[in-house]
Amino acid sequence: MAQSNLKVVCCLAMVVLPLQARTLDTCFSPLGHCDQVMASWINASEKTLDGAIYGLTDDAIAQALIAAHKRGVRVRLVHDRTQAAGRYDVAQELLLAGIPVRIQRGTKGGILHDKFLVIDGTFVLTGSFNWTANATRKNDENFVVVDDQAPKFEKEFERLWIRQSQ
Repeated sequence: MAQSNLKVVCCLAMVVLPLQARTLDTCFSPLGHCDQVMASWINASEKTLDGAIYGLTDDAIAQALIAAHKRGVRVRLVHDRTQAAGRYDVAQELLLAGIPVRIQRGTKGGILHDKFLVIDGTFVLTGSFNWTANATRKNDENFVVVDDQAPKFEKEFERLWIRQSQ
């Protein structure tokens, strides 16, 4: 009986723990030039970039997204409505470049406070890092890039994407 229980525990651990998962990158602002690190991940994309973001004022990130779009990468963003109304927000620049940006509230009328980017359906960049000049230059913020969570984040992105803008 004890051996049988051990087999169950081993099998459950194998299902729960991904064997190949890795953290591929980590960045801390303001000392890590996180906008440039993020831009390098965007520049490496080949097929798709799906992002959900609260603050969006960093020009280096905006330019990397526009360049990706111009080279044929499908770029889609959902962006918080209150932040999109800000003076330095770059959503209009992205829209003018042909990138679809859905500006909306959070699911239950609050803020859309997500901060993630799914790259080529494989990698996820996520953390407290807003895509803003203040996050890059002044704030203590962070992100990691992982390779085992993309399906979950893509599902969440699609849920946000299909919602009607509010």
